[in-house]
Amino acid sequence: MICLLCISILSVIQTNNAEITDSTSICSHRDYQILFATNYNLLNSTENSRTAVKFLNDIYFRTLKPKIRNSILKNSLGFLWRFTTTWITMSLPHEFGHYLRTKQAGGDFGIEKITFPMIYGRLKLPDTATPEDHTLALIGGFEANFITARDVQRDFFQYGSLYNEELAISFAHRIMYNLYAFLFTPVNPEDPGSWKEVIGDPITFTKLVWEFGGRSVFLQDSTINRELVDFYKKSIYSSLLWNLFDMNFYREASSFFGDELGGKKAKYLIGNEDKGWAYGTFFNTSVLGAELYLNNYLRIYKKFFMIYFKYGFPFVNNGAGIFTKSLIDVRNFKADFGMDIWNQYYYGNGFAFNSSLKYFISNQFIIMVQPYWKSKGYLLGMPTNQCASIILAVKYYFNKY
Repeated sequence: MICLLCISILSVIQTNNAEITDSTSICSHRDYQILFATNYNLLNSTENSRTAVKFLNDIYFRTLKPKIRNSILKNSLGFLWRFTTTWITMSLPHEFGHYLRTKQAGGDFGIEKITFPMIYGRLKLPDTATPEDHTLALIGGFEANFITARDVQRDFFQYGSLYNEELAISFAHRIMYNLYAFLFTPVNPEDPGSWKEVIGDPITFTKLVWEFGGRSVFLQDSTINRELVDFYKKSIYSSLLWNLFDMNFYREASSFFGDELGGKKAKYLIGNEDKGWAYGTFFNTSVLGAELYLNNYLRIYKKFFMIYFKYGFPFVNNGAGIFTKSLIDVRNFKADFGMDIWNQYYYGNGFAFNSSLKYFISNQFIIMVQPYWKSKGYLLGMPTNQCASIILAVKYYFNKY
């Protein structure tokens, strides 16, 4: 019944979309993907949340808005609708990230209260939980934010164009750590009380990472470890500066003010969509500390590749990875491939391999099987132990650019 209802709604949206003749609208890529990932993979939170928000926005802006004649009512409802869906996509995946990481460790997570713009949750881990478990449970929220921002930007370059509201979602997620550090829960790291009471995700993240690495917060003379304070400052300021270094950051920010049915085309610093290069920079919180990513988007005779390099601190956490789209393309079958390698404090050297096997039932419906394997080590959104798993997904191309 749910599937039939969704298909019916999609048909209505498609019909109304065909009737839209607004000159500000452009044909950008749009898809809906629903997936199930094992091992409490954080993609369960991020990808399904993206789909839900796209679906909700399309219901209003493609189906309901064109039927409202009063311009004041139309624009007011549109602003409220978009503001609400943006807040939802910033907040709920963040909380589900905490939930999934807590579940990985055998614990539980629940929402205590909602005081706009904050959602307050409480996680409970078993007595057997390790310092690694506690750190992962805390950072799960920011991990979910980074995964969303990363995946939106990757889609932007591999498909060539996305609608404004989806690019705005990427911007909202990538500034979440900045909002917590500088607005929601700012603290003075020089004050010993900040480290004793431990309030706010950024300072709690800093303390847990420090202790997981076997280092003390306070020295023998009861003063704060100076290196810890420097780590906190370096992480919050690098999270801000690393965003500002990305040219896409400003294009995503401007998307907040763009028409919902308008979009932007991906721009390359060198070359074009046939042969070209562009980049993106991202900040992430990991169990080993802060991570700075440099993502490279390459077009080689229209084939798409993403190659990233990663630097982490305060503990060694360096790595690289590659993603290739449609490396195999035979009739109704396509296959993407990816690989990650790393050298990490505590975990040593490791690597991971993943693929996405896609079968096209039609031009619009795809079923996907995504197997992956990883060795021991930290990889965004996945368990730190060696594991093999699989992701099952269904994708619907609402509009292919």
